[in-house]
Amino acid sequence: MAETMAIDSTHVKAHRSAAGDYVWAHVNFLNLFNDDPNDTGIAGVDIYRMDADGKAVEHWDTLQFVGDPKNSAPLIGPNIPRANPNGMF
Repeated sequence: MAETMAIDSTHVKAHRSAAGDYVWAHVNFLNLFNDDPNDTGIAGVDIYRMDADGKAVEHWDTLQFVGDPKNSAPLIGPNIPRANPNGMF
């Protein structure tokens, strides 16, 4: 299973997939930590291991600033350009 969906103004994009006992989602959260109308978002990945009853028994996650083409790594330093034209989403 793999799908892409738009959820609402806070969760812009989600890519969800499942394989075996694992389910994961790649999500772009806008304005998760601020109210900036120009926010490029926070990328989040959630990974779950499910049991035979479909309940999550393990969970891992990570967050990363999305940045923009001219400032792709705002936590590392200012104005670091993207290494290629491909965006995160």
